[in-house]
Amino acid sequence: MKKFFIISASEDEDPGLDWDGYDSLQDAQDMLEFLSQGASGTGRPGKVIEVHTTPYGHLQKAMEDISQWSSDDAAQAREAWKSEVTAGIPQDRLGPITTADALSEAGPSPHDQWRATKNLLPELEAEHAAGDSKALFSALAVCARLGLPLPEWAGNAVIKAHTQASNYEISSWDHAFGAPYKKGAKIAQLRIRKKKERFAVEQYRLRRAAGWSYEEALWKAAKLARIGEKALEAMISRTKDPDPNKAEKK
Repeated sequence: MKKFFIISASEDEDPGLDWDGYDSLQDAQDMLEFLSQGASGTGRPGKVIEVHTTPYGHLQKAMEDISQWSSDDAAQAREAWKSEVTAGIPQDRLGPITTADALSEAGPSPHDQWRATKNLLPELEAEHAAGDSKALFSALAVCARLGLPLPEWAGNAVIKAHTQASNYEISSWDHAFGAPYKKGAKIAQLRIRKKKERFAVEQYRLRRAAGWSYEEALWKAAKLARIGEKALEAMISRTKDPDPNKAEKK
């Protein structure tokens, strides 16, 4: 990754960098023009330099690689991961349910990590930038569940909140992460609805793993949970690993 900094054009041997880096060259050049014109009262001349940054440290290359995958790359990585996970299971025992159980115990798949990096975390970043504090806590949960390092925006927000708490500038973590429920929410009813949602999605996945078609698994799971099929589809789409075979519907 790259960031752009403003360095003073002074004769000093080591003038140092401007405190804040800029994500784009244009932003840095605009600020340099602002400073050199003396609009801030400084009239400070300088120049823009490029610095290679590594917000993920030793994991930087891995995160850059996964962010550049196509959907086909992610699918191939998932299949390679699946083969590696199930390599030690005898072939006569390698049925759909055994495979599903093994994969669920193996941890996050590369495909899950790619989806989160490509879609979910950027969506949460946009929600957080728009003022939704709960998006930060959701990002923490996604990264913890999928074994991903925090994206830079989330890491900065957590550090800011920790600093504010350490300096007694905030009285509650709700300031950083948002209240868990809306005021007046009926927690008991929400808990029952969530249990029903988890039950329906689990029943659907068990049947898909056992070889049922998309339509059959959806219909049966919805019937058992006593919910509509469209509602169940929406629930499945919100989980971390939507059915990769959904488009096939076979």
